[in-house]
Amino acid sequence: MGSDACHDVASVQQFFAELEEDLVSLQALDSFEMLKEIIGYSSELGEYPQEYVCDEYKVHGCQSTVYIKANHEDGCVEFLAYSDAQVLRGYLGMLCRGLNGMKVDDFL
Repeated sequence: MGSDACHDVASVQQFFAELEEDLVSLQALDSFEMLKEIIGYSSELGEYPQEYVCDEYKVHGCQSTVYIKANHEDGCVEFLAYSDAQVLRGYLGMLCRGLNGMKVDDFL
């Protein structure tokens, strides 16, 4: 991914604004449907490399098992994440979908 392929702040904000709107609409109709939508984002995570299943990347203090690894390449951020809890995997998928590809300077 080259730096010209990085997402800017406006596109990231737009993604999260649209996501919030969708989830609020679903919650108003049916909380179960909203949870299904959240869990659906877990597919954004892909495989979490086994070599990153270690204390260095573990999120401490969480009741579920959660690992997050941050990378940057060509000026863009990329997060890898894993959780053993379905709903949390969905939330992590949302974050990865929204933030992956963001310019490092904008993210910082």
